[in-house]
Amino acid sequence: MLRRRRGLPILLSVVWIEVARRAGAPVYGVALPGHFVVGFGSGEEQVLVDPFDGGRLLTEADAELLVTGATGEPLDPSMLAPADPPAIVARILNNIRAWAAARPERTDVQLWAVELSLLLRRTRPAEVRAGATAGAAR
Repeated sequence: MLRRRRGLPILLSVVWIEVARRAGAPVYGVALPGHFVVGFGSGEEQVLVDPFDGGRLLTEADAELLVTGATGEPLDPSMLAPADPPAIVARILNNIRAWAAARPERTDVQLWAVELSLLLRRTRPAEVRAGATAGAAR
C-alpha cells in the first residue's frame, strides 16, 4: 500500500497507529462516519490527524465538515471516541465488501469479507443478509 500508493484510506491510518504505538505514542483510531482518522489525547486535549491527507491536523470544524459531508448530520461528541480493534477490523471488512460489491467480477472478495465479518463479535443481521446475498450470487 505504501509503495504503490493505492489501497483503502483506513489501512493507512492503521499503519500510522501501529508505527506510533511502537514509538511509544498513545494513539488510537477514530471512526468518523465516512472517514477514519487517528486521535491523540482525550477530551479537550484531543488532537485528530488525517493520515490520508498527508498527516494534516484536523480542527473540530474540519471533523464537523467530514461528518456533515458523509451523513448530513452534525458531529456528535461520541463520534470522537477511540475505536477498539474489533470495530476497526469490522470497518476494514465493510470497506472491502463495498469495494468488491461495485465489481461484479469480485464476488469472491465480497464473500470472503462477509465471512470474516461473521467471525467478529459484533456481527449485525445486515451483514448476515449481505453474506447470504453474496453467496447466492456466486
